[in-house]
Amino acid sequence: MDSAHSKRKSKSTPDRNVSCCVCGGLQKDQSSKFRTCSGCKEKLGVRRYYCSRACQKDDWKTHREWCGSKDFWEYPHHPLLASEANFARPPALSCQLALIDSSPDILYNIAPGTDDAFRYTITDDKMLSVSFRRARDKAFSTRDLESIVLLGEALVAAVEAAASETPLDLRVENVYRQLREEYDAPGVKDVIVALRRGDGEGLMLERVHQDNMTNHPSDFWRAMARPMD
Repeated sequence: MDSAHSKRKSKSTPDRNVSCCVCGGLQKDQSSKFRTCSGCKEKLGVRRYYCSRACQKDDWKTHREWCGSKDFWEYPHHPLLASEANFARPPALSCQLALIDSSPDILYNIAPGTDDAFRYTITDDKMLSVSFRRARDKAFSTRDLESIVLLGEALVAAVEAAASETPLDLRVENVYRQLREEYDAPGVKDVIVALRRGDGEGLMLERVHQDNMTNHPSDFWRAMARPMD
């Protein structure tokens, strides 16, 4: 089973609840439709949203350095299995890294090799994809709990949105079980469940991504444009 983040909304549906990349304001309805950067949209096929001309003008002070430039949007894949870590990776995590090395477009693999195999991708938002990969690679190398929780919450949400003949509770449990095995993190399920019962402000991935784009966009994207080894 493949999962694309883009499948959660119809192509004919107008963008709703997108965020201004400067002030973080939300577009809640079509009457307040946000403007986008035409250079990034035309040259790269990605959207950078602004709630007003003032925010777009303010962002241009730094955005002009990388507007429409592929150098700032590429996140070249580096072999993960051979990368260093500050902990001994369990076999399940080494398997995950090997699978991603063989298919870098797949951001994460759940229950690989089974009838419930689930491949997580984000196809409609390259910026969001980079934020996910940044957190994922940090989890791979440091076993950072916040990064693991971010991954887990996003994966559970994607599994819930995907059609399958397998009962939903079993598919969700696959995510929690795999995270425990990959990161030797027995309490990760409780943390994710508590987070999902929280204040309803959306996925942690989307909030972290908004922070990346709003508070330190140029530094964030310049770091993503590192050269191939």
